[in-house]
Amino acid sequence: MDLRILILMLSAWFASCVDFSPVYEWHKLDFAWPSQESRQQAVNQSFKQEQIQPRYMAASGDKLFFSLRRQNGFPSTLVWLPTDTASKSPNLNPFPSWQVNASTNDICSGIRQPKTLQVDTKGRLWALDDGDKGSCPPKLWIFHVENESVAFVHQFPDGMFDTSTDHWKTMNDMVLDEYDDDILAYIADGRSEQLVMFSLSRFESWSVETGRVGLQSIALSSNSRLLYSNEFRGTRLFSISVDDLRSGKTSVELNQIGDWTSRSVYSMISDSDGVLYSAFYEKSFIHQFDSRDVFKEESFHDEGKTLRAVGRMFSFALDDSRNFWLMVVNEIAGQKFYKLIKTSLATKPISTIGSQTTIALPELDFCKENSGVCKNGGVCVSLSEQEGKYLCDCAENSFGQHCEVLQDTPVLLSEQQGALRPGSMNTVFEWDKMDFDWPSEKTRADAVRDGSYYPGKLPPFYLAAHGNRIFLSFSRYEGVPVTLASLPMTNALSVSPKLTPYPSWLMQKKGYCSVLQDIRGLAVDSLGRLWAVDNGQDEKCRPKLWIFNLGDNDRLERVHEFPEHVVRRRGPRWLTEIVLDESPDDTLAYIADSPGSAARLVVFSFNLRRSWRVPNQFKDMDALAISPLNLYIGGTVSNEVRSVPLKDLRTGARYPAVMFVGNKTAPSRRMAMDRNGKLFFDLVMKKSIATWNTNSSLAEDNFYTDVNVIDHWPFLFAFDELNNLWMMTIISARQLKYKMFKVEHGTDEFLSNTDADLESCRLCENDAVCVSLSEQEGHFRCECAENFKGHLCETSLKQKQEPSLVRVVKVDPDDF
Repeated sequence: MDLRILILMLSAWFASCVDFSPVYEWHKLDFAWPSQESRQQAVNQSFKQEQIQPRYMAASGDKLFFSLRRQNGFPSTLVWLPTDTASKSPNLNPFPSWQVNASTNDICSGIRQPKTLQVDTKGRLWALDDGDKGSCPPKLWIFHVENESVAFVHQFPDGMFDTSTDHWKTMNDMVLDEYDDDILAYIADGRSEQLVMFSLSRFESWSVETGRVGLQSIALSSNSRLLYSNEFRGTRLFSISVDDLRSGKTSVELNQIGDWTSRSVYSMISDSDGVLYSAFYEKSFIHQFDSRDVFKEESFHDEGKTLRAVGRMFSFALDDSRNFWLMVVNEIAGQKFYKLIKTSLATKPISTIGSQTTIALPELDFCKENSGVCKNGGVCVSLSEQEGKYLCDCAENSFGQHCEVLQDTPVLLSEQQGALRPGSMNTVFEWDKMDFDWPSEKTRADAVRDGSYYPGKLPPFYLAAHGNRIFLSFSRYEGVPVTLASLPMTNALSVSPKLTPYPSWLMQKKGYCSVLQDIRGLAVDSLGRLWAVDNGQDEKCRPKLWIFNLGDNDRLERVHEFPEHVVRRRGPRWLTEIVLDESPDDTLAYIADSPGSAARLVVFSFNLRRSWRVPNQFKDMDALAISPLNLYIGGTVSNEVRSVPLKDLRTGARYPAVMFVGNKTAPSRRMAMDRNGKLFFDLVMKKSIATWNTNSSLAEDNFYTDVNVIDHWPFLFAFDELNNLWMMTIISARQLKYKMFKVEHGTDEFLSNTDADLESCRLCENDAVCVSLSEQEGHFRCECAENFKGHLCETSLKQKQEPSLVRVVKVDPDDF
């Protein structure tokens, strides 16, 4: 085509919409890549700019959201643009993050194929995800726009959508109906001849028969209490009673109200006056219909006859300021061109049918009040990996007596080697009854009434501490409504502080497999991410590992669903403790799975995004702790302590060496290693906590005793990033009582298990030197050279003028 003709056609196209104001225009769309290297890598994977095709659009505040069709090399399929910026051709930004938009084919935890987008009156973005045929199931995502975090993910049950086609191609459009105390999502399903519904208050989805008519696009009228729908690949326009849908009917009647002049309405929205705006496949115009009158099709916008319309030429949305935003894609001489334009409809903001909803997704403060692994303890969700993304558990409070009464108060033994000064233990919290920060008193009363909450029956299982928050996991016994909670740290005694469900109430729905089910072990890594082990629920919900980024608005960074060959879905499983092995190359999680006499160790690799089982069988494995060189294993049946070299676990040895270390005086449920190589462990039957310096042979030093604690699970304890010990005691009585202590244990640098590779110290960096820790063979570490000041190795003048240790900060490339 002659260049002058092309220029004239383009000029006519960009100037054709007299009622619209130009906002942006592009000859080619592109992403806001984190680096040129990442873009080049995508190009090597067949990324082509001309394949970027906006499909659906939503507007919220100063952001415009678009869903894109997934293509090879695409880093993101859910993106946003600013409504106003200095650039006239801005790049597309991933939403909510690069991680959640993971593009590799074997990851189902992130967004795969988003379609329609909606924004509710709370400013949350809803995204319908078509998934991938045969691998990733369809989902419904809900995001907090303000802090760019995942609020909730619903995975649709198997069989709800027809997956027999090359792609799903069944989920088409979605609208939100907000009324009373619920939000309903209506989803058009073209091939299965049904309307799919989702209730936010019930966390459930179901299908409604539509009389053998497939639906392609839908819109909700705010005036007539009707849902309008278009026939799949046809011309007929129907209406459906919203009252029938709200009442729970399993089938509804479609009332035909007219026929469009063109086939296949792929997108339709309604303004606050009930005017419907519809775009047609391979047509260059948008038509409108005022639903307050008899059916009459009118022109709203036309791009003209001179250009060849692409399949989906338009994506559009209405914002709450009465602006109609329109993205136009066209093709001229084989080259695509894009423009964003807008106009004011001069109508009231889009309203909802009936009274405005009062339901609230408690802000995914994925750790505003506290900081830990699933949302501090998750969550964190890139939202979830199919192969491997989510928490932990506890046991029942049936308790007996097996110990001499020393005093009525706890005894802190301070005259033995390694013991603390009596004044170094501070009581931080006390509870006669634990309770949660409920959305309302009515919600709490309803939970007590229906038996989902038994006040006073809340035995916590595991504890983690980081930043200004403490995280507690609860086993999902009857009457326990929350499985992961947080509370802020304080040095002042507080009377019965309330616990905040972490990361939110929505993530606590029992029996709903897209959220936390039965959280057990918790751990926080050096990057401030909370790792939470989820034992799942029977055969219904698979066990998962959740990872939440506490320093990034509690963003759910990853969810790993354990495959069947790693952790059984059918049959016994008992995931409990988790410890983290951080090295410059990867972060490995070691998780105890002890359903009986054949306990196994499960390993998860953060970088590889997969998990596996260590073949060795252990007769007892409930407690785990990690040192720079070894993983230590203890249990509730045997007094034995065993160890496994980390080098065997890191290198994937077929059968890692398991070494007998020694015998304690009683079994243990909990172990933790401080930064000086001292192992803390409970002695359940003795109602005590003891310590052992792992640089020497096993020798027990009593640290703490309280004869009033329960027998079964008397203590919870964990170290924070400053090496302070946080400890909870559970007092045995007709009603459980709890105390939280803080022991200022010192801030010596951590003997990092990333800094030494056994005898050779091959990983010493930044002028660090290899130093023997003890006369015991194989105990070495990297230390800073004297008076050295560097990026990772700094001299710390402590009591004995000892050089500090190398602290290796692991940076995940996915964070950029």
